[in-house]
Amino acid sequence: MKKRGSKGLGNPATMAAVTSYAAKNPKMVNKAVNVGFVLVGLTIASIGGFAFYTLYWKNRFIPIKTNPNDRASNITPSEANLRAQKLYNAMVGVGNGYKQVYEALKGLNRNAFVLVYNAFGKRKPATDVLGFGNKNHMTLTEWMADQFSHSELQNLRFLIQGGGQGLF
Repeated sequence: MKKRGSKGLGNPATMAAVTSYAAKNPKMVNKAVNVGFVLVGLTIASIGGFAFYTLYWKNRFIPIKTNPNDRASNITPSEANLRAQKLYNAMVGVGNGYKQVYEALKGLNRNAFVLVYNAFGKRKPATDVLGFGNKNHMTLTEWMADQFSHSELQNLRFLIQGGGQGLF
């Protein structure tokens, strides 16, 4: 025996009952439709919020605070911005620009390095072609770990007055 295909509310008695109820209670039908729109809106907002979180917020830059127990920074914030830009320009292209990085870090104390680190923020690497979100963006210390060998990093740590150990 063949199964008949279901046609939903094909039963005339069911159709009459549903249309009769809808005609008598139009406010209930409107509430049901409104609830559907609210659920669709919440779903879209949730997907958008999740996308924003995973693409931007989760990988945001969190600045480091300077240490009040150490000596005050020996550079100004504008000098820190210039040095951060020099560091980025040295490391972003082909090669690692070790000499330029060495010159940019020379003479900094620990709090000055923190200012440069904060001015550097998170920057887009040259390999990030699409530029969608900030998942691949790196901080100064991540750039340095990516670009330099262990011995080069040791040499750069010795440049920081007061010791660069623990900074990068």
